[in-house]
Amino acid sequence: MPALIILVYAVVVYLLFLVVLGYAAGFIAGFGLPKGIDQGSRIAVPVAVAVGLLLLLLFAVQHTVMARPWFKRRWTSIVPPPPAERASFVLAASLVLALLFWLWRPVRPIVWSLPGQGTDVLWAVYAAGWAIAVSSTFAVSHVDLFGLPQAWLHARHVRYSPPTFTERGLSGGSGIP
Repeated sequence: MPALIILVYAVVVYLLFLVVLGYAAGFIAGFGLPKGIDQGSRIAVPVAVAVGLLLLLLFAVQHTVMARPWFKRRWTSIVPPPPAERASFVLAASLVLALLFWLWRPVRPIVWSLPGQGTDVLWAVYAAGWAIAVSSTFAVSHVDLFGLPQAWLHARHVRYSPPTFTERGLSGGSGIP
């Protein structure tokens, strides 16, 4: 596969990931989008719960299976490692999340709600959670996580070497797992 195509592929996949990530923030919070976690066609509660669990299971299985060495060995016989392997993982995860948002069915009645006082604190905690999640990707090399340097270096005909793992971030190297 030509290096320029792999580079464009990795960049497009990264941009798709950013869209899905932004959609996730709005979907879970229920604002700024045509469909949030509480919007959509209503179905019986057991069916809605089953659909939600199956969609979450699909996301978990995709992450688990694609991370296994036996899968990577087979997958890299189709997709060139390392330039497109990581971007393909990100694409699969993004598509599974988009499918989850599309097929999600809300339950009625509302399971929990916190109107009035305390909502500012919840919004602050929600924003902090997203800030921690996104900043954690930078703690482990954001661009490597999403496959950008792999494709960039391949396009420049430079061998890719994964960064060495260093413990940073919230644990501060204190030994907290």
